[in-house]
Amino acid sequence: ECFPAPGGYYVDSKEEKPKKCEKNTFSSGRATTCTPCDRTQRMYTLNSGASFCRTCQYDLDGDGNCIKKTCPQSLFEKLGVGSGSWTFKETPAGDTAYVPCNGTSDTAKVSRVCVYDSTNQKAEWASPSFASCKSKYSEEVNDVAEAIAKASLETTTEQQAEANKLLDITAKSDEFAPTDVKQLLTTIKSMTDKITSSEVTTTNEVMEGMLNSTSQLVSALEDTSDSDVGQEDRDKGVETIVSIAAKIQQGEILKGDGITVAKCGTAEKPCDKPMELTTDATISVTGAQSPSFAVIDQKKAGALFPSPKTGSVINSVTVNVESGGTSRSSEGYKMSLQLKANKSNDNSKENSKKKKVPTATLR
Repeated sequence: ECFPAPGGYYVDSKEEKPKKCEKNTFSSGRATTCTPCDRTQRMYTLNSGASFCRTCQYDLDGDGNCIKKTCPQSLFEKLGVGSGSWTFKETPAGDTAYVPCNGTSDTAKVSRVCVYDSTNQKAEWASPSFASCKSKYSEEVNDVAEAIAKASLETTTEQQAEANKLLDITAKSDEFAPTDVKQLLTTIKSMTDKITSSEVTTTNEVMEGMLNSTSQLVSALEDTSDSDVGQEDRDKGVETIVSIAAKIQQGEILKGDGITVAKCGTAEKPCDKPMELTTDATISVTGAQSPSFAVIDQKKAGALFPSPKTGSVINSVTVNVESGGTSRSSEGYKMSLQLKANKSNDNSKENSKKKKVPTATLR
């Protein structure tokens, strides 16, 4: 009489005792033979005596062992933040490496994920996250933010003084930590809200300083991951640009680095001819359709707005202030923005029809 075979074993009809399945074969129990794992599907077992096969996410070696991919040791540098450079040790795909921000046993860490590219079947480092780190300017950023928060901004002189403080500190944004960028995006949004609601006439010099400060912060966002500075904080940059466009005097154009704002007329009395706005992408906007508007170039648009779900590349964005700023829906930005799809994208026309995004008039 044969003994019943448990999982991972089989009973040969000529044998009395169960025999263990060899590595990379399995049985679920009560079997007279073991079933080989399907190597073509990267199936394997950890050891002999297996009751099931596992799927290897990576590759199998000649002996049927799953070889886990790893990211090689890597040096990463970022001026101004923490110790300025970090060495990430060899790390298996799917794992996260942690290094102290300041190169010591600091509790604040830089994190970096080793991801697996299944298409190319290799492990690659993702961009590091500096969300927990501070920069050499973090204390100064905090001081400026506190000073502006206390300012009344009820005189032109005070507005200019605080705008100059912002311009001075944001000029150092290429060495900011993500926490610095987030704090100043909040500060500049709050300051712009105060100025636009004030009855004091604000000079174009102040507004131009605010625009350039915003542009500096957006430049810092270009190399900052969404996990470090989320969309809610990026939206503050857009809202600031919209507020500046609405506040400037009629007929004025302010040009920042990659961001241009203009007021061609008013909703009641729009201008009767187009205004030419030039950024890295040249666009002509009909003022009669958009009395106040802003044009943001490709890099800064990519830093401020999430990419269209269709996969099109953002070349530039036109923000129509009168149509409600930057409200979003599940279909994307509606009424306020035009996303100009990359012409090399064969599906761009079809995608734009599906999205039904009304646009400002472009020539």
